[in-house]
Amino acid sequence: MKERACKNCHLITKNETVCPKCKTHTLSTDYTGEVIIIKPNESKFA
Repeated sequence: MKERACKNCHLITKNETVCPKCKTHTLSTDYTGEVIIIKPNESKFA
């Protein structure tokens, strides 16, 4: 599964060609940035 980030709303998706949140085609596999985890006890990433 290839994760992609929307350049418009920054949502991270898997195997999508259109962003499900803002409906744009500006998804990229090349992204960097910072993630803020609000609920670390409920997070799969933290």
